Amino acid sequence: MATPPTLAADFSTGFDATLPNTVAVTAAAGRTLVAVGANSEWNTDTQNVSVPTGGTHAWTERYQHSTTGNACDIVAWTATSDGDYTHSQTSTGAGLMAGGLVWVYSGSDGFDAVAGSHSVAEPPTQAITTTTDNCAIIWCGADYQAGADAARAYVTINGGAAVEDVYFRDASYFTFYSAHWADSGTAGAKTAGLATADPAVMETSQVAVAIKGTAGGGLPASVPGPIKRREAAAFNDNDVFIRVGGVWERVDVMYRRESGAWVRYM
Repeated sequence: MATPPTLAADFSTGFDATLPNTVAVTAAAGRTLVAVGANSEWNTDTQNVSVPTGGTHAWTERYQHSTTGNACDIVAWTATSDGDYTHSQTSTGAGLMAGGLVWVYSGSDGFDAVAGSHSVAEPPTQAITTTTDNCAIIWCGADYQAGADAARAYVTINGGAAVEDVYFRDASYFTFYSAHWADSGTAGAKTAGLATADPAVMETSQVAVAIKGTAGGGLPASVPGPIKRREAAAFNDNDVFIRVGGVWERVDVMYRRESGAWVRYM
């Protein structure tokens, strides 16, 4: 298993027809950033969400949905923070509304997985397969039909409820949803999105992003004898370490096997 990442903060640029939209982001250097931008594009492929600007870190695009027809644009990026910055989100073209969000994670080994689609289901959900245990998952959806959804509810992941980041609606443009889950549990297939939704018709461009925690470990199923405490001043090949607050520390304890379980006795 791993230690899930910690959501240090999230920031929204807001959604507006006056572009670009900006927000001041507090993000200590080395933290993992996730950004999602969306717009209310309709029947054209010239009104595209632009790469965010601000700061000196480099964004890596992880997913983009941009197409003609009845569909909003939605794009996801990740980066490693270089420090606090002003996040600016805009789109090419005119006559649309756009905006975005940024999530800042500490205790993360970076990007894990992404998946996205254009869904006409009601409610929309997005399948995503994590490759490491205990990821955080973010889901965003932009509904071209711009329906009102006062009674919305989100799915659970690994028994945990979602935390909604943003719900925004402008009946002339689109409806935007965003939520995150703290711990996806064991690596494998997950489902993010809405569990219930009010609109009878939805056309949702959506993306789910998984962010790694920090690698962990546990006792093996069997060992040739007790795990010995090591008194040597220098590190040895068999030393065991844990990560505490971003710092690796050596574990100096002993365990013994009692009634089929490992029991600490020092």
